[in-house]
Amino acid sequence: MTRRNRKKEFAMLAEYTRERSDLVDKISKKYPSLPFITAFIMAGDILSRKQADEWVASGEYGISEAGWNVGSFARVDWFADHYDNHSLGDNWLLRDFPTVWSLSDPDDTDPRFLNLWEKAWKLNGQTYLRDGNPDLDILPDAGMISIYRGQMKADGPLGISWSTSYEVAGKFARGAGLRVRASGVVINGRVKVSNVLGYLTGRGENEIVVNPKDVEVYE
Repeated sequence: MTRRNRKKEFAMLAEYTRERSDLVDKISKKYPSLPFITAFIMAGDILSRKQADEWVASGEYGISEAGWNVGSFARVDWFADHYDNHSLGDNWLLRDFPTVWSLSDPDDTDPRFLNLWEKAWKLNGQTYLRDGNPDLDILPDAGMISIYRGQMKADGPLGISWSTSYEVAGKFARGAGLRVRASGVVINGRVKVSNVLGYLTGRGENEIVVNPKDVEVYE
């Protein structure tokens, strides 16, 4: 490696470090209770969007391929931007969005994502969407099902991601979603099957996607 190339790489590393540090500060101010390591990982995921953008702009990769380079905390948001910009169509929303969601770690309290799920649900004939093997673990045709949600505070905002497994919810209560050890709570709920927007089993979390307003929370 020549000295000129080494200087260029050092300059790029310094710029990346500065940008990541600035993002960590912004994330920490927006979410004061967020662990530093989580904010650090989230900042790196946000910056990973640049590489994906460059690949798409150069034509080296298409949107669907490039998006998997984006870190899990920023991946759904990146794809959602392309959907909103009409670079991805409704076929993507029905076919690929559930899998992208299940393999990401988005802020599930963001109303933008609820809107996407509700639109996909309507396009799917008001039937919940699946990832992985849609023929496995089918929900009952009707009635109520018990669902659970792990989060840091009992009085915190409810997001759209729940699970049919109390054990899985417990892992999230202990910080699985934040990549740290934590001591949170499990929220118990019931919801009508007809209100379920998504049922995702590919990640082994038996995730139920639902509008929190449709959940009957109980002690």
